Amino acid sequence: MTQMQRVVVVDDEQRLADLVCLSLTDQGYAASAHARAQEALEVFEREHVDVVITDLRMPKVSGMEVLKAVKSASPETVVLVMTAFVVGLL
Repeated sequence: MTQMQRVVVVDDEQRLADLVCLSLTDQGYAASAHARAQEALEVFEREHVDVVITDLRMPKVSGMEVLKAVKSASPETVVLVMTAFVVGLL
């Protein structure tokens, strides 16, 4: 029996994090949603995590800081950085 892949979703917009998490869970992943990056990093420190999906722009701890912390502790963990931030229209 194969183990479900563990995914941690981080977005300061809780509803978006929950939506991504729900979609992943429906696809068979063990996923958890976190609105605070520090909370997600604590989960990462306690548990094996295969993938971290993080928003780029968040208060206090940015997505780039999440990326650096995860890769420093576990280089094999996949980190996806997403953003809805728009600088301007073309």
